[in-house]
Amino acid sequence: MNKTRLEAFSDGVIAITITIMVLELKVPHGAEWADLVTPVAIYAFDLMMCAIAYVTLQQHIIRLHRKDSVLAQAVGSDTKGKVSPMVDITGVPVALLGHISAAGALLIEVALIWFIPDSRIERKLTSE
Repeated sequence: MNKTRLEAFSDGVIAITITIMVLELKVPHGAEWADLVTPVAIYAFDLMMCAIAYVTLQQHIIRLHRKDSVLAQAVGSDTKGKVSPMVDITGVPVALLGHISAAGALLIEVALIWFIPDSRIERKLTSE
């Protein structure tokens, strides 16, 4: 699989995910923190599913191309990809328990983790 094909696929997945997340956001009725429990929990669940899909896709591609492939070497231990789903999984019950500020902080943490560009794959592919 070449670099542009992988980039196009991941761009498409991200675009669809963001579109679904934005379309599903409803204005909460009421002015209390408790009114945000359901929307934040749904948002956290959506992000958790995206993170799980990312990890699953990555593992499948690495298995398909062997563990010694350039992609497997570039990804390495992938701390970012393993931490992200765990934080998202934690965010869902935290939101459902009504701790909206804590759940929001966890979701913002995940967003910031992925906002920082990860050039491991690009560096590895250009060096080969």
